[in-house]
Amino acid sequence: MNRDEINFAVEKICEYLKIIKYSDSHLIMDIQHSSLLRRLLSGKEKLKYRPPHSYSYPFYQLYDEKVVEIDGVSAVPEEFGYKNAVNIHQYIYRISHKISDDELIIENWNINENPDLYRVKKCEDGSWVMMLENTEE
Repeated sequence: MNRDEINFAVEKICEYLKIIKYSDSHLIMDIQHSSLLRRLLSGKEKLKYRPPHSYSYPFYQLYDEKVVEIDGVSAVPEEFGYKNAVNIHQYIYRISHKISDDELIIENWNINENPDLYRVKKCEDGSWVMMLENTEE
């Protein structure tokens, strides 16, 4: 399915729920904004674990592409309650291993939610990239 067909399918699901007088408006809104539903409708599989987020949306690109350009990496001050952490796209990661100032291995802050590791690296042109380092089998 292409993007237009996926949007059409989601709208028809919501229309169906309204017709049968399904009263949970939160569910309808969840369906309208569901990245997982759109992923499944596009023929992709669900992931074993919930992906981290990128600006409050699931960061599926990390699993679908080999390398993803990111907007940068910023340290999270310890006074916010995180030690040894970085912020990428408004999501907090724990630094698992610092290779250099320009390359880190990071993990989800809540490792029970997703044990995958990610590599972030500063490129020669000053841009940053992120990639999946490994997955738990």
